[in-house]
Amino acid sequence: MKPVITIDIVSDIVCPWCYIGEARLKKAMEQNKAAFDFAITYHPFELNPHMPEEGKESVAYYSERFGGEERMKQIFAQTAATAHAEGLELDLAKQAVAPNTFLAHRFVAYAKSKGKQLPVIHELFLAYFTKGKNMGDINVLTEIASALGMDKNETETVLKGNDFTDEVSEAQLYWRKMGISSVPSFIIQHKYLVQGAQPPESFTEVFREVVKEKS
Repeated sequence: MKPVITIDIVSDIVCPWCYIGEARLKKAMEQNKAAFDFAITYHPFELNPHMPEEGKESVAYYSERFGGEERMKQIFAQTAATAHAEGLELDLAKQAVAPNTFLAHRFVAYAKSKGKQLPVIHELFLAYFTKGKNMGDINVLTEIASALGMDKNETETVLKGNDFTDEVSEAQLYWRKMGISSVPSFIIQHKYLVQGAQPPESFTEVFREVVKEKS
């Protein structure tokens, strides 16, 4: 029986490096699938927990954050080029709204309760980074739920209520208390921390260290 390596991923839906990091981790897992099995769990981390519920106009928000519109365009282009090298297509200019992501994290928590966390995470990344969908729009989230075979009406009821609000808030507080201040952060086997969108080789090195420790 192959050893099972647990991977806790702390991330935000609107973080492009979380999407890139996910792709690089998947490559490392594919390269090592003959030797290991993997158990992955995502955890919430709002990059901007003070974002208004309705979000902000994207160009104005990112221009202010990055020091001007031209600098924003440069960063977007560099990030898109890095993503493209990993087989991902990012069109950051499609994003009309820089969203509040708390609702999306509640949706992920609900999806986890239905055994759908990983496919929902992937579809959220796709919707945001390739289609420019607003992650704070309940209609966007319920459409994703429906496309993945989840009950659309039930999802809407959950998101319009307070379900999973405390769970998401407490999870974010826990990871901040654990010293996580940036994403993506990968906690492997509850011990080894890999921060940032590291190359597949970095993950493989940790996987091997886990096995050495067990032997």
